[in-house]
Amino acid sequence: MTVKPDPIQGKGVRRLLFGSARRRLISFLITNALFYLGALPLHRYIDFDATSPLFALFLMAFWMTLGFVAALCTLVFIGDRVLSAGFTKRFLKDEWDELDKQIEASAARGAGQIVEPEEEDEEEELAVPTKDSHLRVWILFFIIAAANLLISNTISGGFLQRLTHPGIALIYMRSDEAASRRQGLDMLASKLNFKPTPQVEAALQKALTDSDEGVQARAAHVAGCLGVESALDALEKMATTQPALSFAAMIAIGQIGGAKAQETATRVAATENAQAEPTALVFMIGLTRIPLFEQLRKWDHAEDPQLRAAAIWAMGELKEPRLLSVFEEALDDPELIVRCAAVQSIEFLRVFESSQALQKAWDKATDPLAICPILTVPVQEGGPKRVVLPYRNYQLALVRALSTTDDPDLIPWFEAHQDNITYETHHLMEAAWKRLKERDARGELNLHRQRNRLRRLQERQQADPSNAQ
Repeated sequence: MTVKPDPIQGKGVRRLLFGSARRRLISFLITNALFYLGALPLHRYIDFDATSPLFALFLMAFWMTLGFVAALCTLVFIGDRVLSAGFTKRFLKDEWDELDKQIEASAARGAGQIVEPEEEDEEEELAVPTKDSHLRVWILFFIIAAANLLISNTISGGFLQRLTHPGIALIYMRSDEAASRRQGLDMLASKLNFKPTPQVEAALQKALTDSDEGVQARAAHVAGCLGVESALDALEKMATTQPALSFAAMIAIGQIGGAKAQETATRVAATENAQAEPTALVFMIGLTRIPLFEQLRKWDHAEDPQLRAAAIWAMGELKEPRLLSVFEEALDDPELIVRCAAVQSIEFLRVFESSQALQKAWDKATDPLAICPILTVPVQEGGPKRVVLPYRNYQLALVRALSTTDDPDLIPWFEAHQDNITYETHHLMEAAWKRLKERDARGELNLHRQRNRLRRLQERQQADPSNAQ
């Protein structure tokens, strides 16, 4: 009796999915359709509705798994054309099935039966195997899988990038637990170098009206740092109706800035809650640059030197020449930080009339190493620092301000004040001196020379009226 082994066939999953050209085509179409069409609602659910970070990560892993399955089906579908003519046959071979056939053949020979050798497939005989065939298969598989994920991610508008940040933070913010919502806001605050998406703005709007004040305060901080203009209405309500949160709300309004923030700040500044938080009020006015001179003048003589400095800085942001007398008065303040704020404000004015006051301030500055303390916007922990008054040598700050006045009298004055100063101050002074000399040679300072002569004449008349000519 002769036993003829079966041709390569079987009942495994590979045979079921890829046993014929038609099955391979169906598997290719179904898996790719499931991956690409199913990704959109899955991504949308994670973007807008997911409340559990772990479940969101599970869904992301499921989506990536579908991408690899689709890549496998694609590889089998194109394998014979791209890799080698016998790729599908070799892929469908079942090693366990082959082993069973060898065992059956051995048993048949032991029983005296004749076993015909298995016929080799003609295509498989023609296929020339290479040492790197397995490597090429794996490389092609991963290329297809990466392409699947990349294309699907692009169709969804950068799903992976959103999920990495701020996606996970938004999922935490949808939680029923206040601590989790606060954690989500902390995650947003940890990396603020992104453009707020509609999802982020909607989540912040909801957090600004949260039942937990800690969540509201943190949401105000994040909205201010991100410059979310749509949050201004909620911030105004917070500042005017919740005294405990008015500080955070006013700082956020100031950080957002713009025309709408100016209107909001003007309304908020007139409320009792704003007057109770002068530091936040002053910074809000300075950051939004609204001309509330009288409001600021209330605080430029406050007991707190930080508040006085902030008020002078805020007035300097308005760049109003009429405030020069206020800044000149602040040059005599006993606190260095206030004097530094006054010098910076005068520098912003860029007016000729400030030269004399700055020269007098120089004469009073006996310490060439005196450093202006830094002044920053008082934001919450974790937020980016916004410096309004830099860490700078005081004499250097005076030279910076003097160089904006275009006073021709500074040409000999700079020559006479080069000693006992820092190298950086001397370098800036020399540059300012050269620029003045060049402008004076072109006759651009003649008008200022006439004004200086008139000023000196008036000073002599005041000192000795009998010599008036």
